[in-house]
Amino acid sequence: MKDGEMLPFHIELDDPSGNSFIKNPYAPSEDPQLKFKYYNRSIEQIKAMGYNPENTFEEQKQNEPAQDGKVL
Repeated sequence: MKDGEMLPFHIELDDPSGNSFIKNPYAPSEDPQLKFKYYNRSIEQIKAMGYNPENTFEEQKQNEPAQDGKVL
C-alpha cells in the first residue's frame, strides 16, 4: 500500500465506544469520501464497555438522528 501497489483501498471501522478518530484532510469542510452511519450498540457491546444495558436504551433514543439526519 505504501508503494501504491494496492490502491485504492478503504478502511471500515466499527468502534462501539465512539472514541475513534480519522483525520479529515478537507477540514473544516466535509470529506467527500467519508461515509458513516448511526447504529445502536448491541447488548453485548454495551456490557463489554462496562455499561449497564438498562440505563443505555433511553440515552440511545435521545441520540437517534432526526428525520433530517441531525442528532436530536
